[in-house]
Amino acid sequence: QIEINPGNLARGIYLVKMKVAFIEPSIPNVEPLGIGYLAQVLINNGYEVKYFETPRKNFLKRLKQFNPSVLAYSITTGKHRLCRDINRILRRKIDAISLFGGPHCTFCPEFIESDEFIDGICWGEGEEAIVDLLGRIKCGEDYRNTENWWLRVDGKIYKNSVRHKIQDIDSISFPNREVIYAENRDLRDTPIKRILASRGCPFTCSYCFNRKYNLLYEGKGSTYRLRSLQNITQEINEIRKKYPITFLKFTDDIFGLSMDYDKFAKVYKRIEIPFLCNIRPDLIDEYKIGKLKESGCVAVTIAIESGNEFVRNKLLNRNMSEELINKAISALKRKGIKVWTQNIIGNPG
Repeated sequence: QIEINPGNLARGIYLVKMKVAFIEPSIPNVEPLGIGYLAQVLINNGYEVKYFETPRKNFLKRLKQFNPSVLAYSITTGKHRLCRDINRILRRKIDAISLFGGPHCTFCPEFIESDEFIDGICWGEGEEAIVDLLGRIKCGEDYRNTENWWLRVDGKIYKNSVRHKIQDIDSISFPNREVIYAENRDLRDTPIKRILASRGCPFTCSYCFNRKYNLLYEGKGSTYRLRSLQNITQEINEIRKKYPITFLKFTDDIFGLSMDYDKFAKVYKRIEIPFLCNIRPDLIDEYKIGKLKESGCVAVTIAIESGNEFVRNKLLNRNMSEELINKAISALKRKGIKVWTQNIIGNPG
């Protein structure tokens, strides 16, 4: 392993086997699926991956024993400064490079400018991006123009655009939960598990990240991508074989936008695991609600955001009347499906 200077990737890292440590500076109560997806794609490509949470007992000792070549962080806004500070401490103790990704980096890639110990910022989808970058570094190739990355090299920051989205999301390996559960036994043992059946949302709600995300990827792939039922059920069955599960949460931004509800009901009801999903009132009707019930759906979340029609539709761009919302919720209640509403407090006006 060649020595790495703080904040400088220019010398490169030439390793027989590159080790990647994902660092999570909190104790999450739900699986960090984004890290799980990245962990598996890295393992598929020959990298050794471990996941570390802090504060946990012997965190630093265990991290040093692993001796990572890469410190990786998936960050949300609000957690970004904490991750930056932890990374600065770790880089004085561990000879590695530091890569950041996640929602905050996607919408604020200039975060790289805030600290010399941030070597790379990934914005947008990370599966192909991280394998591409580390592959170039490992082979000693020029990596400064790697798509999806802002990179610090010799004190200069190289700003690259995003690559095309992965269109066939069935081709993406299931998230590696074992890497996460090895560090967090509570997540393994909870009977509530989460999966993503789709990626993206075509709507333009003014407060939502999807609006800017879709502009970022304009002309570079479909806004909404849905996994096949076979692929979804295969992941659920694999979870059931390995871990406790009595309830499932579909964490899609919007559930079933282009789904065949009749086919879904026929396939999913054989799984016999009750579930919750996030739906829009203007995309469901009595028939679809019936199929959700038949499948095993016991609860849904619906974003109302504001009871004030002007705020909801003119300010937040939800484009839903009170009558439409009432009709959808009444139909769901008649089928015995519980409704959780999402609401924004403190809107302008």
